[in-house]
Amino acid sequence: MIYQLKNEDLEVSVNSLGAELWSIKDLNGKEYLWQGDENTWKNRATNLFPFCGRMTNGIYTYQGQEYEMMIHGFAKETEFSLLNREDTKLVLMMEDSTSTYEKYPFHFRFSVQYELVGKILKQTYLVENKDHKTMYFAVGGHPGFQVPIEQGLTFEDYEIAFEKKSIPQILLSTDYFMTEEHIDCPAIEDGKMSLRHDLFDHDAIILTKMGKEVIIQSAKGQTKIRVAFPDMAFLAIWQRPQSQAAFVCIEPWSSLPARQSVIEDLEKKSDLKALAAGQSYSNHWEIEIVK
Repeated sequence: MIYQLKNEDLEVSVNSLGAELWSIKDLNGKEYLWQGDENTWKNRATNLFPFCGRMTNGIYTYQGQEYEMMIHGFAKETEFSLLNREDTKLVLMMEDSTSTYEKYPFHFRFSVQYELVGKILKQTYLVENKDHKTMYFAVGGHPGFQVPIEQGLTFEDYEIAFEKKSIPQILLSTDYFMTEEHIDCPAIEDGKMSLRHDLFDHDAIILTKMGKEVIIQSAKGQTKIRVAFPDMAFLAIWQRPQSQAAFVCIEPWSSLPARQSVIEDLEKKSDLKALAAGQSYSNHWEIEIVK
């Protein structure tokens, strides 16, 4: 089911499948969110839970037992239920099931809230541990934005600007998995990453120490897209490798993919969130259309 939110500045659609953001338009009908394409990337803005990225060989261990897990977790393929709906606010949720427990042995509730505040769309994740033991997890966003934003411009006319005080470092990866090295990101100069399709030929650029927000902008254009993620530790920037697709994903993550050639043990993967029995965890990020 597609839900609609609207205020005096924006009109937003959300798909109950995966609680996925489906559309962000201004009141003139201008679309800012990638609308999906089977030939490049069929999704639009997936929600990542209970993990971000890949597990080595698609498996991980917990208390000595192996479990299979798809890239970015299973929330993106789950039908969410409606918890609350208002003109400018929507809350959708999923809970563990027999199917999820086979892949992820915890009882939980995962909620996604969308709220419009002026030209800002706030998105909040809430994880509730319904189990009698500590649960280990990650949350993350994966929104794709149309680039170029404005007609008459090209992908290469745009850049991603970082906060002046930040010194983003790239976390080196091999074959989609993490090493334990990180260096200053060579694609960022003077706090800006000039967009080129070949930046993503080897998959996502994964950053740490990236500050709390980035802005997609062009010196030739008037409209910008700001993505703020005050409590996320990592940021992935992605486009379909070796493509000329007209989008870029800005992905705030709370944790990282598996390390290269390591079958991760949940209790030892230090970047995962560890949530005690009966406790809850929330994390929010936001999208702003700046004109």
